[in-house]
Amino acid sequence: MREYAARHPEDPAMPKPVAAQVLGLPDRRLVEPLARASRGLGVRMLGGRLVLGPRDALEKLIDDLAMEPFAAPEQPRLNELGLTAKRLNAAVARGMLIRLADGVYLRPDAIDLAKAVLTELPETFTVAQVRTALRTSRRVAVPLLELLDARGVTERLDASQRRLRKGRRS
Repeated sequence: MREYAARHPEDPAMPKPVAAQVLGLPDRRLVEPLARASRGLGVRMLGGRLVLGPRDALEKLIDDLAMEPFAAPEQPRLNELGLTAKRLNAAVARGMLIRLADGVYLRPDAIDLAKAVLTELPETFTVAQVRTALRTSRRVAVPLLELLDARGVTERLDASQRRLRKGRRS
């Protein structure tokens, strides 16, 4: 695992199939139980990949977003954590994060969480109402709503009003 991480510094987490092959396991499904059994050695799973060592900046970001799903860190915080665009793009490619806009990253489950919150809003709502309901900033709310519009979850009615598309309210 150390050799893999050294060869892939931008993405040091070893994919399950590679880990299974390197470890000589007959089935990649054995990687996760092995990781759980090896926690005392600093081995763990992160986004379906095997990692070695202490929690890193990406894990800290993902944990922070688990506590506050719509509190996308601003660029100074990403810089402080040492999370480069390359590292963040690798996390997006692996499905660990979604990119809403330049410098705006959330966990993938934020989409479903947002949908659930939107069902509690009035039939038509504004960005300000969404921002308040999600306890987030306009910097996050606007691109999140644009993504929901593109996915057919919400629809823009005019310059300030949106609603859930028919059949999306439950």
